[in-house]
Amino acid sequence: MGRGYLTWRIVLGVAPMITLVVAELAGAAVTSSGLVTPAPVAPINPSAELRIGVGSNPDTVDPRASVIVDDGSLLDYDQALVGYDDGFFGRMIVSNPGTFVRLRDGGANSDAALEVGRRGNGYFSLTDGATLWLTSTSGDIVIGSDVGSIGTMEVDGDSTFVTLEEDIVVGDAGSGTLAISGGALVRTTDSDSVISIGQQATGSGLLNVEGPLTTFHLGHDLTVGDLGIGEMVISNGALVDADNTATAQATVGALGKIRLSGGTLDVRDVKVNVGATGVLEVDAGELLDFHNAVSNVGAITLDEGEIRFLDTMANGVGGRVTLEDGVIRFGQARTNDGVLPSGGGGNN
Repeated sequence: MGRGYLTWRIVLGVAPMITLVVAELAGAAVTSSGLVTPAPVAPINPSAELRIGVGSNPDTVDPRASVIVDDGSLLDYDQALVGYDDGFFGRMIVSNPGTFVRLRDGGANSDAALEVGRRGNGYFSLTDGATLWLTSTSGDIVIGSDVGSIGTMEVDGDSTFVTLEEDIVVGDAGSGTLAISGGALVRTTDSDSVISIGQQATGSGLLNVEGPLTTFHLGHDLTVGDLGIGEMVISNGALVDADNTATAQATVGALGKIRLSGGTLDVRDVKVNVGATGVLEVDAGELLDFHNAVSNVGAITLDEGEIRFLDTMANGVGGRVTLEDGVIRFGQARTNDGVLPSGGGGNN
């Protein structure tokens, strides 16, 4: 598909203004259990890596480990690596207003300031108004890093805030899930930052953005299904805002899928490729516009929604545009070497 303007909108309220305040709470309580290094966990240790679930033989020890940060505490480290070693289960729980996690990322081992599921099984939860701030210009969030790893990150609640300059990778070589809900705000700010869902051939990633005022603000590119399996679901009033740089690109790869269900995807001046098995879905009451030329060899499905191809549309061999009681409109020339089945609805 050529460069164009892809927009899917519903009426949303205005997200609350968020003021970033770093409270230096020296000596604030941070609790931990299991195999964590350094031990004991000092709340402020900005030159160190915090490793949760670390060891050499999970068969001979209890493989579980956790760090809990709450009640307005400050945790200040270089990196946090959750589910550090194969066979270990790491958890990091951050909650409550005023609770603040700052990761500086000196890059001792990787570009990831936060890894959730490095080699093992990792879980990171940020809820109830807590803040996560990655301060480095090269600090990434990686969820499901190595082959065989499993990572889950949940960001939930009004005023809960994640901010970083660089990349977010969900399902690098492992399996990753990022769930943003409850009015939370997650943003990347650098004009070269990349959001990748299912990055490597062995990776699989799921990004789920759900609920009124929940916002995922992208600094630059979005790829769903890069070389691996990727899926993004935007539902129930949530917003994914990817129209913030004139050179940004959104790509649905060969194993990628974007599903809109009462949410908003806003992308400006982007290249959208629906690859060999890539999928776009438009549900009841939703409108999806393509302003530039479209070349489809994947699957576009309409379930009572409406899709408009305002420039030329080429449905290639293997391409499928399915109407399930929806409406499809062609503003310019159309060529079809694929399939345009209809279970209901109409087209012009």
